[in-house]
Amino acid sequence: MTPLAALAIAFGCLAYYALQKRAAKLAQPLRLQIADIGQALLAREDLTDGVRRQVNLLLKTAFGAHVFIALVYFIAPFAIPYLILFRGADRVMSSMWRDTPDDVRAAYEKMNSLHTTVMFANNPIMMFILVVEVALISALVFLVAVAFSRRTLPQWVSLDLVVSRIAQRTPGFEFLYA
Repeated sequence: MTPLAALAIAFGCLAYYALQKRAAKLAQPLRLQIADIGQALLAREDLTDGVRRQVNLLLKTAFGAHVFIALVYFIAPFAIPYLILFRGADRVMSSMWRDTPDDVRAAYEKMNSLHTTVMFANNPIMMFILVVEVALISALVFLVAVAFSRRTLPQWVSLDLVVSRIAQRTPGFEFLYA
């Protein structure tokens, strides 16, 4: 490696670090909004256990990246096929929201939207890796499922349609089709 290439890599790393720290600092008001919404939701008596677990997860990952890193590298490769092939997301989401008031759902959706923005600010590269990982694994699972179903794809199926359907069924990726 030439000294110029080493210098360019070092400069790129420093620039990324500075930009990431700046983005994380700018995201601090969003984290505080997440905390406020989360505290208000957790104080409610009518919150279901599923929603309570999700709110706690969003609170933990908004202020630290350990769970998020585990999601990217270890959980997503196994969870995505399950969610797509066995409609796991539909079952989880319908049971989670069955007895939940509309105002709780609206507050949770606002919290989830803020959380996605904070995750991009906290870990732009990790979030990019997660989005690419979800897209690749989802496409592979979709193609394997079609191959084993012995059906051909209708001509009206497009990549945009496939990606939007996958995003709609995968919790936490609502921003892809919003």
